[in-house]
Amino acid sequence: MQNWTGNGEAIDIVAANNDEMAIGAAMALEKSQKKLLIGGIDATPDGLKAWPAIRFR
Repeated sequence: MQNWTGNGEAIDIVAANNDEMAIGAAMALEKSQKKLLIGGIDATPDGLKAWPAIRFR
């Protein structure tokens, strides 16, 4: 994510294969201050725990 956002790639959405990847994408995007829609698919305990904290950023 940092490479893609840092080189000017036009990205609108991130569809992650699991919640951990979605969390990692959100963490990378937080550093870049870009706003994108991010989705994970498996509702892991970590994913559910992280969701309220990152939902409205």
